[in-house]
Amino acid sequence: MSDLGLLSRVHANFEDFADLVDDALAELQVSRTDGSAAKELHALLEEASTSSDKSPSLRAMVFANILASPSGKPVDDFADLARNLANPSSISSVRKRLGRLSALLEEERAALAHRLRR
Repeated sequence: MSDLGLLSRVHANFEDFADLVDDALAELQVSRTDGSAAKELHALLEEASTSSDKSPSLRAMVFANILASPSGKPVDDFADLARNLANPSSISSVRKRLGRLSALLEEERAALAHRLRR
């Protein structure tokens, strides 16, 4: 695969994950923890967490890698975030945490888009 093709695929992953987080945030704005985006994100977070008992899917591994610090550690505790996402009493803190993930995804996506334009 060419560099452009690879970067385009990675860019598409950023778009997919950013859309999912943004859609889940929109559902949480109206206090819905049972919406389709929130459920999908919950499953992805559980699968991407390092404490998961089963082998993660490629999508979950890409998600975890995209949302890792330069040292390789996750930028958030995905297992804890998944638990809180399913708990209606913690919506406020979940919205803040998802907002940080959304901002990070957007920063990384913008940097990648800049590299694609070169």
